[in-house]
Parts: sequence; C-alpha cells; structure tokens
Amino acid sequence: MPPEKAAVAPQLIFNQQLDAVLAVFFAALLWLIVIDMLRVCARHLRGKPVPPLSEAPHYPTKLEEAWARD
Repeated sequence: MPPEKAAVAPQLIFNQQLDAVLAVFFAALLWLIVIDMLRVCARHLRGKPVPPLSEAPHYPTKLEEAWARD
C-alpha cells in the first residue's frame, strides 16, 4: 500500500466504525418505536386504556390566511 493511502487509513477505519455504530443506533431506535406502537395498538384492540392524544388543534395564523388569499 502506498504511504499516502496508509496515512489516511486510520481515518477511513474510524469513519466506517462510526457509520456502523450510528446505523445500529438508529435501527435500534426504529425497532423500539415500532414495538411501542404495536404495544399501544394491542392495548387499544383489547379495550385497555391508552395514553391520551396530546397534540393541540391547528389554528391558522394571519400569515396563513394571507397566503391562502394569494
């Protein structure tokens, strides 16, 4: 291997390891969300209480009304 390529090899190895760690982290996070969604769906189908929705209703602002007129 040429010395120029050998000099950047540690950085490339680190980048590949970082990519792998982040990919595993995000895959685990995705499965955690999917499993929790399935848990909540199962509780709902069984008639058990589920966490209430906490999203506030949408109220258009004056800026949105102005854009709608254009």
